[in-house]
Amino acid sequence: LAVPYYQVFHLKVLGLEGKAIATLTVGYYIIKIAALPLLGKWVARLGSRLAIYLASPFYVLFFFCYALSGPDRAWMVFLGWALIGVAEGCYSVAYTTALYGSIPESPARQAYFATYNLVLLLLGAGGAAAAAWLVEQLKQQLGGAAWTLGPLHLGQYQILYLLCGLILMPCIFGTQL
Repeated sequence: LAVPYYQVFHLKVLGLEGKAIATLTVGYYIIKIAALPLLGKWVARLGSRLAIYLASPFYVLFFFCYALSGPDRAWMVFLGWALIGVAEGCYSVAYTTALYGSIPESPARQAYFATYNLVLLLLGAGGAAAAAWLVEQLKQQLGGAAWTLGPLHLGQYQILYLLCGLILMPCIFGTQL
């Protein structure tokens, strides 16, 4: 749901310049790449399932960083991307290891991987369409205003990110290891 609106949020809500957005993106990849060797050893020690389970709450924190950010708290987004860089590195190693370990050696093995990637792409497209609808609904409900909770102002995008974090919580914590 959230991916199509990162850059819109950076530009419209936070007022970030292109250089700051580029720094954010490059920083994320540097953190992810730098963490991969350590995370590979960590995943090998813990196992893929436990590593994914332990990294998953960082996705909730990531979305909450967006929900709590604003023009005067843009640093929250930078913190979120630093956290998610480590979590994504862990997830990348763990899910690849789990996927390769769970698919039996057979002529159809490549079809499993192709299907997996196709499902991810379809879910991403469906999420983008759902997000567009949800953001428009939030805009209409809020009438251009924002919910105010103390110093926080939650506009349509912050509410979208808050909902993403809240939706993830039962998905993560409701699973069994």
